[in-house]
Formats: sequence, structure tokens, C-alpha cells
Amino acid sequence: MKVKRKERLSLSAMAERLRSVAEEVASGRLALPEGIFEVPGQEGLFSLKVKQEEGELEIELKLEFEVAGAEPSEGQRETPREPSSRALKKEMEALFKALGRELSGGGLPDPALAERFLEVHRLYDPYATEFKSAWEEATRLAEDLLSAVQEGNLDTAREIFQKIALSKKTCHKLYKK
Repeated sequence: MKVKRKERLSLSAMAERLRSVAEEVASGRLALPEGIFEVPGQEGLFSLKVKQEEGELEIELKLEFEVAGAEPSEGQRETPREPSSRALKKEMEALFKALGRELSGGGLPDPALAERFLEVHRLYDPYATEFKSAWEEATRLAEDLLSAVQEGNLDTAREIFQKIALSKKTCHKLYKK
């Protein structure tokens, strides 16, 4: 079954619709006029595509979930694709900058931001063969940063962030090509 919905809404109504869909996905059931859809499993693929050209902005959100026991359709991969090292590095850099902005702005970052920073570090582990010991230290610092943020310790979080920045600078000087 395929359902596609398109309607014109105000920005606040769009935001409310997105919040509603997010809550339904988190609960495992998506209710639409066409029926109730069970969201399978505990994880899925999330993609966000932004395109701006000739005075038009298009934002496309896509959520994909695998149904257990379902046969993959033609052309569909049987195993989920691992994120590329390039994609992980880009996300890590964006997260690093966001954490820095929050900490320099006088507040603690959202713990989810620090948690994702650590998660991306761990996902990058298989690519860090050339500089494994330096990478393990960077990951330990990311763990420490998450702990400081979760504990609400701004001074410690800032101190650890500075260590991460120095570690990053040193590592890139030695290993970045």
C-alpha cells in the first residue's frame, strides 16, 4: 500500500504536523485517514534533503523502516548501507561546531547533541585504523564530554571541549591528507 499526502499549511501548522508525526513514529503507530500503520522495529533510516533553486525551497523528509520477514524488492539492498567515512566526518564536524557554539554561548548543549557526537565517533572507529590510539583518546574525550553535559557541569564540559579541539587540531596536523 502506498499513501502520499500533500496539502498547503501555514508554517506553524506544518511544525505541529511534524511534531505529531514524530510522536506517532516514537509510539510505533502512524495514524492516517487511510489506516493505521505499524512502525516496525526500533530503528530506521532518516534522511533530510534540502533543495533551493529559482526562488523555491524544497525540504524532503524520508523515514524508512524494514518490515521483519519481508522480501526485499528488486533493486533494494538486503543489508543497510554503512555510513561512509566522509559522511561521518561531515556530521562530526557539524556536531563539533554546534557543541562549540552552545558552550561559547554560555550554556550547556542539549545532551542529545553530545550523545550523537559520541555515537558518530564510535561509528567512525573502523575507519581510524591509521591513527587508532589517537582516535581512542578522542572517543574517550567525547564520552567525558557527554558525562559532563549530562551532569550539568558547564565548566568541565568547556574544559573537555577545549581538549577535544586541541586533540582534533593535533590529529589533523599529523594524519589529515
